[in-house]
Amino acid sequence: MPRLRVEHIRPFRPLQDIGEVADLLAVAFGDKLDPVSRIALDEMRRIGRRTSLIHILHWILGFRFYASPGYVWVEDGEIVGNVSLRRARSPDGFLIGNVAVHPKFRRRGIATQLMRAALREVEEQGGTWVGLEVETGNAPARSLYEKLGFRAIGTVLHMVHPEGLVWKGKVGNSVPLRRGRTDDRDALVALMRKTIPEDQRPLMEVRKSDYEPTGGFLSRWIGRGDHWWVWEEEADILGAVRVRRRGWRRPNLLEVLVDPPCSGEVAPSLVRKGLASLPRRAKRMVEAQLPDPLTPVVRALKEEGFEETRTLTQMRLDLSKAVSISVG
Repeated sequence: MPRLRVEHIRPFRPLQDIGEVADLLAVAFGDKLDPVSRIALDEMRRIGRRTSLIHILHWILGFRFYASPGYVWVEDGEIVGNVSLRRARSPDGFLIGNVAVHPKFRRRGIATQLMRAALREVEEQGGTWVGLEVETGNAPARSLYEKLGFRAIGTVLHMVHPEGLVWKGKVGNSVPLRRGRTDDRDALVALMRKTIPEDQRPLMEVRKSDYEPTGGFLSRWIGRGDHWWVWEEEADILGAVRVRRRGWRRPNLLEVLVDPPCSGEVAPSLVRKGLASLPRRAKRMVEAQLPDPLTPVVRALKEEGFEETRTLTQMRLDLSKAVSISVG
């Protein structure tokens, strides 16, 4: 008599499930993982191997990025599906991270049931919208999200300056740049609004406080905080670059903001200055995310060693327009 398989869906338990979910993500996405995602998986595995006390400390100190709440699909005690879910920085919003199903268990509706469980959770928590990102070429996943009511709102190009590739060029700016000041905030927010489309800002979790340069000499000396350089013409800031030095093994971040008509003129100088702001001895990866990417900015990044890793389509669902989300 064949053995009956026992299957069920349950909430994701971060401290107990993180290692197994990391293994699932590695199998589910395989060679589609970009370098930044591989670093995240390695961190998840390290957290999973630590003691309970260290688990809790990592959770409190900010590794929730790698261990978001959500749901898992379990068959005979093995996690074969996962959807991650967390609150967005914008009011009443939630973000869905990975939706993963083990290749051996696909085409059985597991991803659909995980998504419906996540959406029901959002409703119960009082959320009004949900956002996610999907590989632009992943037609099956995008079809699933569209059936649930999600709509595409834009794309984000991810690029990285590879780990171990030390930038050796000269700054050689063709336009004059100065350090960002705290009183640049309003101008930088206005520049951000020209660079990042309005619909994409909630999913990218941008907020005004992100665009207030605060790093003084001490923060620069210890290598912490954000470091801004701006280009202004006739008292108007038309271009800026932000470098965020991050701890542990996570990649540093580089963000380029530029008024589109000026992008060809100033983008190379901004990228070179941003990279030059990082310690020459640092070989850590640098990541850049470009919503609605401008060709001159992409070209400037490539000239300095950045490589395109993936293009993601951002999708959003207003729950008032959702299809039935009951878990059947």
